[in-house]
Amino acid sequence: MQVINEAEDLGVLMETVAVSLTDYIRNISSTPQYGTVWEEETYVHIRWLWLILPITLAPMSLFFLLSAIWISSHRNVKVWKSSILAIIFHGLENPIGSDIAINRPNEMGEVAKRMRVKFQYRN
Repeated sequence: MQVINEAEDLGVLMETVAVSLTDYIRNISSTPQYGTVWEEETYVHIRWLWLILPITLAPMSLFFLLSAIWISSHRNVKVWKSSILAIIFHGLENPIGSDIAINRPNEMGEVAKRMRVKFQYRN
């Protein structure tokens, strides 16, 4: 980390690190190979089994996002970006016996005004 903090040109530093890592990977074998090198080629072995998780998570994440958007739009849910009350009420089906349906920030504010809250320290 000290080298990174003291570097004047980060691009040159990253290039040097990349070249050093490449040399290390190519020279990791202790068995010498003799012959004439006409061209350098790098071969990569792909373990396809390791790609199953990211390949399945990407479409599932997209499906989850699109279904959340679709459900929110069909249930006429409003955006509550600026209200902390949405976090406080999350998961409460019927706060304090209220019969009011909480669909808008102002309805949530009305219910919040009637609430009494006590914070306790727990070990």
